[in-house]
Formats: sequence, C-alpha cells, structure tokens
Amino acid sequence: MNNISLDTPLGLYETGSRSENEDYIFPLPGRATARDTLFLVCDGVGGASKGEVASRILAESIVKYVSGHLNENGHTQAFLTDALRHAEANMSQQLAQHPEYEGMGTTLSLLYLGPEGATIAWVGDSRVYHFRQGRCLFRTQDHSLVGELLKNGNITEAQARTHPQKNVILRAVKGSEHPAKPDFYHTSDVQPGDFFLLCTDGVVEAFDDAALQQLFNGQLTAPEILQQLKAGCRSRSTDNYSAYIVPVADTAGRQTVSMREEPARTTGRQAAPTTKGRNSYNRLIRYALIALVLYGVYALFKKDNTQDAPPPKREAPAPPPERESTPPPGINTEASTPPEPAVSNEGPEGASPTSTLPAAAPARTTDSLALDEASRLKLEHAQQQIAANMEQTIALIQQQARIYLEKGHCNTARQHWERAKWIFDNFKLEPRTYAAFEAELQACGQE
Repeated sequence: MNNISLDTPLGLYETGSRSENEDYIFPLPGRATARDTLFLVCDGVGGASKGEVASRILAESIVKYVSGHLNENGHTQAFLTDALRHAEANMSQQLAQHPEYEGMGTTLSLLYLGPEGATIAWVGDSRVYHFRQGRCLFRTQDHSLVGELLKNGNITEAQARTHPQKNVILRAVKGSEHPAKPDFYHTSDVQPGDFFLLCTDGVVEAFDDAALQQLFNGQLTAPEILQQLKAGCRSRSTDNYSAYIVPVADTAGRQTVSMREEPARTTGRQAAPTTKGRNSYNRLIRYALIALVLYGVYALFKKDNTQDAPPPKREAPAPPPERESTPPPGINTEASTPPEPAVSNEGPEGASPTSTLPAAAPARTTDSLALDEASRLKLEHAQQQIAANMEQTIALIQQQARIYLEKGHCNTARQHWERAKWIFDNFKLEPRTYAAFEAELQACGQE
C-alpha cells in the first residue's frame, strides 16, 4: 500500500487526581505533526523505584534507535525488538549507576505507520486501538492479571475496570536482566478516516470499549474527541491518564520524512510518596501465576468428574504494592523547556466502586464428584499447592507492608494488609494469627 498521511495527531498527558505523573508520551503534546510516523505511550511502574525514569528512558531510547537505523531493516518485528533490547540495555546502565532505581519498570504501547501499513507493539496494559466509523478493528490484549480473567470469561469488562487486582501487570520493560516479551500486530488495511488511539490504563478506567467506539464513530473531529477524553478522565479516572489520537487523512503516496529525535531536558524534581498499587515484584507475580495454573488444574478435574455441579471460577491473586510517581522530563525540539503537563484540579467523583469479585470455587464433596483415587490425590495436591503459594504471597505482602510501616507510610501499609486479608477470605486458607502485626498497623500514626 502507499504511505499513510495523517491529520495532526493530538496528545493527552495529565497527572489527574494523582500528585505526580509516571506516564511518558512521544511526541510531547503539541509537538506532533502530520508527518510523524512513530508514536509511544508508556506508563512507568515502580513508585519509589522511579517508574517515571523507566518510562522516559524507554521512549527516548526507542526513538533514538529508530532514528539512527531508519533505512536499515524497515520497521519489522525483529527491528522493533532490537530497539526494545537497546532501550533495556540503557535501563540496565542506569540501574548500575543508580541502585535506588532497583525495581523500576514501564509498560509500552507503540504505533509505527509506514509504507506497508501500521505496526503495533505492546508490553503491559497500555493499549492501542484501531477504529473505523465506530467499529473497533483491533485492540491490544492487556498483559495483566485482570486481562487474563477477562479473556477467560471469569469477569466482565465492567468488573475489570474496578477489580481490586486491576493494577497487577504480568509483563513490563525492566532492563536487560529481565527481557520483556512484546506482542506485535501488523495491518495493511488502513483507510482515510481511520483513527488509532494509544492510551494508558488511566484512560481505560474512564472509558470502556463501547464508550470509545462511540467517540470514534466518524462524527467527531480529533480535537472534539480529545476534549471528551479529557472531560471523562477528569471526572472518572483515579490515575494519571495519557493518550495519543492519530487520525488517518489519506493513504495516497507521499514522501516519508526521517524520524526526528527530540533532545531530553533535565529536571531536579524528586519523587514524592503516593499510593498507587502497581509495583509488581517478580516473586509476587510468580506465586500468583502458579496459583492460577494450579487452580486451572482443579477446575479441569472438577469439569471431568462432575455431572451437575457448576464449573469453578478462578480467584484473583493479591495485588502488588503501591507505586510512587513523578512527572517525567520532557523532550524539546527547539532546545527550550517544553510546557509542563497539565494537572487536573478535578478529582474523581468519589471513590471507585468495589467490583463484584469472582465467586470462590465450590467445595469438593464426595457426593458430587466421582473421582478415582489417583485423581483425588492429584486434586488434593493441587489444593495444597494453591494454599501454599497464596500463603507465600501473603508473607511477601506483609513484608512489603512492614517496610512502609517502618518508613512511616501508615496508610500505604494498611492498604497492603487489607489486600492480604482479602486473599485469606477468598481462598479459604487456614486461619492464622497476625494480631501483633495488626496492632502495629493500628497504632501507626496514632502517637
């Protein structure tokens, strides 16, 4: 197909109801032109571990790599993977120089528009959509715990947006020591009037797929869509929210310009403690995934051996610890300080409602299950493994809560522990006593 021509892309980059911003977008809002071909939206994770640093390094490194190798291999999956590995190497270099960055990571959503069509890459739960006249032709699948529950039919999309574990991501870009596994999508079916949308989970919190399809129904201009996105996020999102609206004007031939690289500016601002639950430590995620797999074994045995009993539903594991954030440095083509991202003064309309949690799997009974001895033993072993891994997860949560407790972050510590108690209730674990620890939590900040 011919090269893709754009109307002017529009960026959204706001701190929202948070005190700081860990998102990063390229190009910066107001800097995109109709001749741009590469767009990135990243959402840093890690809180005190500098998630905003991770998102900035990732975006700037990919842009630099692409601009330096534009005519070598084309923008194939292999080429974009090389760009990601280059960015991970830069992140690892920063980690070596700044040990306090340990634990930082970021999501990635990427769109490249070239002669062969549109190439999309993503890691984590930042999304890319392709709309045509109100129809969603493509949407990335979140690399998240809630995304897996949604894909498997355990929860609805409405439940996913307010689920207690909605911030648990299963993939993130964290450096060369932990190479990320991106997913890719390519399409040559790009037509005039199409829209691409890249966005962080802060936008998804405010707009479900049906609402987004209504926005991109072909009746609204890009500026009108941007204003509605802003208004909805300001009233309904509890997170930072960032996005790029990329409108396709034509697919007739045009001269593709070289990828521009925008120099970064520096900042002396330091991160301030916040309370976002997104710092998904590797061990916590590993235990949670093991529990989900083992729970799948339980469901398989039950399905094969039950005549009338309803199929079991999976339970969601514990959420990750809180993350902290700070606005990322911008990038500036004119060697002047770019404008600071807009900060919304409008908080969310009250607290997010509690979602309807997946029901616990029905208890096994000898009347409803006709299991042979070997299957019964396998099932009991799976149940024991689930309990063991969930208890290890709770131990990790307690350890992280104690760290916040010792630092004087009382509310964050209490929030961690409330989630651990949720696991006890929903996974029906053996009762254990944490009276002393709960007393410490209660006393924190009361002196």
